[in-house]
Amino acid sequence: MLFNQIIALAGDLPGFDNGLIDYVKEQGGLAIMIVSIVMVIFFLLKQSFGKLFGTVLIGAFLFLVAGRPEHTFEQIGAIFEKFLG
Repeated sequence: MLFNQIIALAGDLPGFDNGLIDYVKEQGGLAIMIVSIVMVIFFLLKQSFGKLFGTVLIGAFLFLVAGRPEHTFEQIGAIFEKFLG
């Protein structure tokens, strides 16, 4: 009985040909967001505002990179190109 339930749940997961990469990117981004929120709350309660600000910046960057890294780095390169010429 339990084995049949496990197989039924595993049937909902994507395979290599059904978008496994997209599934991992989406879930990785959500995991990064959850960890970042927990760390921000922790640093807020400790009143470590420098660490809080750093966590927000790093968490936002990692969330963007986890989704579409090539697009993120193209946008960052475009920003540097505007400033450096």
